Amino acid sequence: MTRGLATKSWLAISKVMLCMLFMCTANAANNLDDNAVELSASAYIPPYVFKDGHHGIEIDIIKHALEKAQLGPLTLHFLSNRRAEAQLRQGKISGAINIPKESGLEGYYSEPLLYFENVAISLAEHNFSIELFSDLHGKSILAFQNAKNYLGPDYAKAITNALSYDEVVNQYAQIDHLMKGWVDVIVLEKRIFQYYLHTFAMNQGRQTKPVTIHALWPPSPRHVVFTDSQLRERFNQGLAELKKTPRYKALLASASSYAQRQSSK
Repeated sequence: MTRGLATKSWLAISKVMLCMLFMCTANAANNLDDNAVELSASAYIPPYVFKDGHHGIEIDIIKHALEKAQLGPLTLHFLSNRRAEAQLRQGKISGAINIPKESGLEGYYSEPLLYFENVAISLAEHNFSIELFSDLHGKSILAFQNAKNYLGPDYAKAITNALSYDEVVNQYAQIDHLMKGWVDVIVLEKRIFQYYLHTFAMNQGRQTKPVTIHALWPPSPRHVVFTDSQLRERFNQGLAELKKTPRYKALLASASSYAQRQSSK
């Protein structure tokens, strides 16, 4: 009789323990889902964000920071700025990348992921001295799309005195035109230049000509804007940890590596 009661008690305890185990497992799964992060980007910009949305310098920095913060997985959606802002306000996504603080969009901005460095670039053989915007006068210039509206009034004024001025969507064409001597100066972001320069060299099968980089603009920080302050804080902690590692420095210097990877696909 005593043995039977003991057996029943043991079975009851076992059932309770199993239920608790299943509840813990379910809660762990729910917590994992709660940690998922959905971000938007307005466009793919190699080597920062690639078209597949799974890699690039910015994407990999974000992924590693999320991992350090025990967050993730990351899902990236390509949305126009207007649509991204609407979804942010409605809480349909966790945040967005590459929306400047000056946009006026309300949210919780992370610490800078990195800094964009817009530069003017010329062939070293020309020995151009370009230290001021006025030094662009009389030169043929090929810039990225919308540079005139993006790079400030001093630049916009200077290019009115250029020998010729054009803007292009295809940034590979900027490298091609510079290397062929078709333009004096190209204007683009430094790591984007490094990426397409390496791509151009691989396509041509030879070394490219030496260039001079003219730093006319200050570095520009790039953030993630989040809808939730606690998520921003956790992300910032992960980002701070990442920045202390050699991995972060390697990612910042990986433009050529991304070009190599893309060429092998």
